[in-house]
Amino acid sequence: MYKPLIRIKPTHIVQAPVSPLFINIFCCKLVDYSVVKEQLNKMETKSWREIKDSVYSKKGTDRRDELNRDFESFKIGLLLRKAGEDKNLTQEQLGELVDKKRTYISRVENNGSNLTLKTLYDIVEKGLDRKVKISIEV
Repeated sequence: MYKPLIRIKPTHIVQAPVSPLFINIFCCKLVDYSVVKEQLNKMETKSWREIKDSVYSKKGTDRRDELNRDFESFKIGLLLRKAGEDKNLTQEQLGELVDKKRTYISRVENNGSNLTLKTLYDIVEKGLDRKVKISIEV
């Protein structure tokens, strides 16, 4: 009996735990479709929350809390970059307005970490002519 073969070309590299099935499919090998279908039927599906817990640790752990803080810092940097772009300010111009070097503004926009509240207020209020709103979850 004829068994159809499929050939899949690789599209991009993903940094995540992968199964041998994934590797077989994305390494340009000829794969027997019936075998692929059988293996797919056996695969266990996981929710996004289960994947996050296994890769980034469970919610409430030190590692997960640190990753969440880093992510929030990153978001602050993106917000500052977007506000600067909206005002058509270069990093150099923004730095001059708040007495900081362009390289510092770049680090803040790309990471957002090691940013004091005073500097955040200076950048937002003096440089971007915006207001800072901070909330604390209890």
